[in-house]
Amino acid sequence: MFSSLRKLAKKLQGNNNPWAETKPAAPAPEPHLPQREVRVNRVVRETADAIAIYLEELSGGPPSFLPGQFLNLRVELNGETLWRSYSICTAPHEGELAVAVKRVADGRVSTYLNQNVTAGQTLTVRGPSGQFVLPEPTVGQLTLIGGGSGITPLISQAKHVLRTQPDTRVALIYGNRGEADIIFRQQLTQLTAEYPQRFVLRHVLSDGTGELSCTRGLLDEATVRDELEALAVDHGHGSATMVCGPEPMMVAARAALLAMGVQASTIREERFVAPASRAVVSDGKGPYEVSVTIEGKVSTFQVPNNETILEAALNAQIPLDFSCGVGACGTCMSRLIEGDVQMMEPNFLTPADRAQKMVLPCIANAKSPCKLEKVS
Repeated sequence: MFSSLRKLAKKLQGNNNPWAETKPAAPAPEPHLPQREVRVNRVVRETADAIAIYLEELSGGPPSFLPGQFLNLRVELNGETLWRSYSICTAPHEGELAVAVKRVADGRVSTYLNQNVTAGQTLTVRGPSGQFVLPEPTVGQLTLIGGGSGITPLISQAKHVLRTQPDTRVALIYGNRGEADIIFRQQLTQLTAEYPQRFVLRHVLSDGTGELSCTRGLLDEATVRDELEALAVDHGHGSATMVCGPEPMMVAARAALLAMGVQASTIREERFVAPASRAVVSDGKGPYEVSVTIEGKVSTFQVPNNETILEAALNAQIPLDFSCGVGACGTCMSRLIEGDVQMMEPNFLTPADRAQKMVLPCIANAKSPCKLEKVS
């Protein structure tokens, strides 16, 4: 997956895409861990709409991941197989693997997990995956900008850097609606107390009420810039900025950073795209036989009417790389060699991609027998 993401980023940069990600400097450990069962160790209620699910490998082995990565969770609902990506909220030195799940409007999986997951049960996962990882070599200033559940990968990175990089300062700007919506509030308070000289936390709340010291408002471009200026963050050599949250906040944060002269190459971003409104676009005539070539190996499987090509491939234990699962990143991009598919719109593909018969298996349903070749 990382090789495809690096080539994809290079391609986007060649097209002068301002949102192109910089490649991670170090590969993730075991990026192709197979689909497997893990046990829920405990569930912690962080807010009324968010939980942290602590997991353990059935093998008893220690977790292996990089701060900022995510797991793909598989859930069966009403006979339908659904995969969702959730960021890891623990740091490697903690010796635990946990993901945070915030319930979103009309979110079938997030609602199910918030209401039903309990200690002792098993979940099916793939990963860790993802390129939203900290740069190497060690940075002297790490700035984190998050909104809502976007705090999930950021707190992993903050804990990791504060524990393992004693010369690095960490600044976190965190936006929410109100105090009751702050995920990991207790952990953030503990970090502030434990690292008073190296960790600075700025809360931005849209309702601005309560006992917490905060800035009242939204994390728009002006507010982000004001907060950064108040922190007197050094964005010079050896700095890095990680941004994660809702799309409007992401756009505002990038605009503010660039306007302040921050180098685009030092900004890394992770977008959360909710798939609640997406539905399979089946023609109702399947299942169809689909084959996909991955690094020269051909795998053939059946794609039912109610599954995307990616979902069917994963259910057949075929390691087709993916990230967002909703057509927003291009990780699973493949070339259609033969057959016909229908994809959900809008999506990541450019007109040039479509002219080259590129498709996104994560949002594609087969309309005939098909042959695909994974873009490497």
